[in-house]
Amino acid sequence: MKLYYTLFIISAIISSSNAQTKSHTSVAFAPHSRVDVYYPDGAFRTRGSVVQVLNNSYKIHFDGCPAGDDKVFDKALVKQPDAISATDADITSLTGKWIFFTPSYPSSHDEQRKMLNEYLSGAKEPPLLINSDGTFIWYYQFGKPPYNGKWIIDAKVPGQTHGAQSFNGIILIDPDSHYYKLHTDQNGHLIADQLCMGNTFMGSRIMSR
Repeated sequence: MKLYYTLFIISAIISSSNAQTKSHTSVAFAPHSRVDVYYPDGAFRTRGSVVQVLNNSYKIHFDGCPAGDDKVFDKALVKQPDAISATDADITSLTGKWIFFTPSYPSSHDEQRKMLNEYLSGAKEPPLLINSDGTFIWYYQFGKPPYNGKWIIDAKVPGQTHGAQSFNGIILIDPDSHYYKLHTDQNGHLIADQLCMGNTFMGSRIMSR
């Protein structure tokens, strides 16, 4: 009876160990893969990209942060983000032309003799065009050609209730390598969280006539 009980305990320990190993199994990620990083207790920490694959860890670059802030994490803490389709309503709601904050613009801008309403103090924004094909055109700097780029789909993190990662949206990267997570609010405004910087900007849709 004592031998049976001892074998039972050993078997239970082995099973528990295997279960824990399985629950922490991660997908193998290549450099440039977008990933989510978690704390050991399972709480979400941050989202970023793999910059280096090490033996038992990944070096992660946080969205919008300087390269000097890159950190190394155990592979068990690095997970694959949720996916969302480009045809999802949260994504398609972002396509179109927006008045959106950009640096170095005068306080007003006359376009075809029509004065567009000011939405943010201190600057006047020309349109940001978000296309459904994954591209965007952004008049980023006054008096210069527009900036052309490709947006990245960025699904929300399950369980997050605040911050940029609590929304489905897209990421735009400006010419200065700043990251903006874009989504719409309940009133249809464009909300842009500048990742790693803590800034939030608002835009309004330019309706077609």
